[in-house]
Amino acid sequence: MSVVAAAYRRVLLQSDFDRFAKLTGDDNPIHCDPAFAAKSHFGATVAHGMMLYGCICKAIAELIPGPGAVQLEQTLMFPQPTFVADQITIALEVIAEDAGVLDVATTVSKPGADGASVPTATGSARVVPAAVALPAVPALEHRAELGDSEFYGLRLGMSASSTRVFSGADLDEYGDLVGDRNPIFRDDGAARARGFKGRIVPWPLLAGMFSDLLGTSLPGRGTGWMKQALRYPAPAYPGEELRASVGITRLRADKELVNLATRIVAGDGRVVCDGEALVLVRNLENKGGKPCMSAADIAAATGGRWSAEAVREKLGIVSKSVPGPDDGTQEMGARAALDAIARSGIDAQEIDLILCMGEEWKEYPLTTSAIYIQERIGAKNAWGIDIQQRCNTTVAGIKIAKDMMLSDPEIATTLIVGGYRNGDLIDFTDPDVSFMYDLAAGAGALLLRRDLGRNLVLGSHIITDGSLARDTGVWYGGTAHPIEALPEAELAALRATGNRSLRVFDAAHMKARLNEVSMPNWLSCIDEALAKSGATRADIDYLNVLHFKRSMHAGLLETLGLRPEQAVYLEDYGHLRQGRLQDGDLMVAIAAGIGYVWGATVVRWGPA
Repeated sequence: MSVVAAAYRRVLLQSDFDRFAKLTGDDNPIHCDPAFAAKSHFGATVAHGMMLYGCICKAIAELIPGPGAVQLEQTLMFPQPTFVADQITIALEVIAEDAGVLDVATTVSKPGADGASVPTATGSARVVPAAVALPAVPALEHRAELGDSEFYGLRLGMSASSTRVFSGADLDEYGDLVGDRNPIFRDDGAARARGFKGRIVPWPLLAGMFSDLLGTSLPGRGTGWMKQALRYPAPAYPGEELRASVGITRLRADKELVNLATRIVAGDGRVVCDGEALVLVRNLENKGGKPCMSAADIAAATGGRWSAEAVREKLGIVSKSVPGPDDGTQEMGARAALDAIARSGIDAQEIDLILCMGEEWKEYPLTTSAIYIQERIGAKNAWGIDIQQRCNTTVAGIKIAKDMMLSDPEIATTLIVGGYRNGDLIDFTDPDVSFMYDLAAGAGALLLRRDLGRNLVLGSHIITDGSLARDTGVWYGGTAHPIEALPEAELAALRATGNRSLRVFDAAHMKARLNEVSMPNWLSCIDEALAKSGATRADIDYLNVLHFKRSMHAGLLETLGLRPEQAVYLEDYGHLRQGRLQDGDLMVAIAAGIGYVWGATVVRWGPA
């Protein structure tokens, strides 16, 4: 028995790629940035693999007896890219049948230069027609495999995760975009007739959560998907929180390939999607600019003053991200904001206020980063302001945003956003700044919304100590030491190395004062923030803490009576979405910054 869908053809457009990116959060530049893609080995933007999978699902819904066919598994390989304006053809062929369950060969192809058909996505699906009962589907058992230990800053066991709640509108947008009219995605009654509680999340949207993680977090922007095996042990429903995770199981540096285990778990613990992925990292966005510094790289940069082992074990740095040529502080902040907006499912024009916590080391001095980001993301109805409190700025920003939103009825949605690359200013041969060797490159964004009904911001507390205000800073470039007034020899050295003058001005005073007040101030901030939230240390479920040396991190957890799994130690940068928070958890976020400042804020995670 065979069914061939030779008549199903479609021409893909860049607007289709962009719509799918917005729907899934996967704005990997190989799909959405023509300038970036032109420099990659593809030469132009390429279709999301999961968008092609959606086209396959459309064909299955129309051609497998039903309507209401259910997929149990899908494998996919992407031997050739699909470009803008390519006319694709989707073909299905039933190659086997067992107890009514069909094994279906699936092919997406396009015309080649000589007119012959060129496959762009091949694989197979296990499909249950509407008249056949659904069998049980076991989850996969994931295992690590032999391979290389590290390349491009990637290591065996690295993981990333994210959460997503799909809405009915998301399901409708998926159907409109790819044309998949399977009634179990669109109609509660049809889905209940098939044995589900109601309409279910389409399988390409579930797999799109992996696409998002792989293409934006781990391995990172520029990742190309080569193979994917997917299995669906249980249905996922709109309105429930889903947690997707990807974890590296094998590295092959010679071929620039990475194998990963992929899994999505619903809030009640059931596995709704399981699989394995193979990706190509040849086009990683920052690879050309060396995307990370390993502990060995940092040790080498110190001129032998520190060993790689000491960097790893004492300073607690396994690797840190470094910026590429296009990673300006303001631009990275804008990218993070776009990602947060896509994940939240809001329109940028709903944002009323932008608080930028990005650093002063940016593309152009005396430009306001919040206003640049406002324009870049299309937040036409917002106004923006930059705030500065060094590494405590996000904690301060959350407090400021909450206070402003409670006092001003015109502010319902606030974006806190910013980029950071102060690591550019570190001289690794300066022993006094070893506590800042961890300064890396990156950006972050979060959205606060009045009356959201979940993830409630509670109390905050901040302490500043002006006696340390002039102990650390960038030596050159201000009015005290203007670069243009430097002696020629000093100016030549600056030109040769860059302004690597983020240094400690008074090391003895700073060390003595911090030894006296740092830990007491941090504990005071934590206790005061908890008290304002009606809680105590015993109520802490998760500590969200910035990076500092390993022994201090362990000591703080012990003082607070917390287990190691109740925090994440940031020894690796750029892959930090761990999925540790659970509904009902009380999270305390703490930070400290030179100047000196300590801060803590408390959040009750999950439904309010």
